[in-house]
Amino acid sequence: MSLTRIIATASGQLGSCADYLIQTVNALMMARIKDKHLLLLRDQVVGRQSL
Repeated sequence: MSLTRIIATASGQLGSCADYLIQTVNALMMARIKDKHLLLLRDQVVGRQSL
């Protein structure tokens, strides 16, 4: 199972992994921190969710 699939489908009591990833990337961007690996992972996870 790929990391993208795991993040796109996993969730727990506090919400989904995808939501946590998206919120983390958004917070970093607001702080003017651009992590290209997290951005790519976010895009892959969002794309996977729309399937």
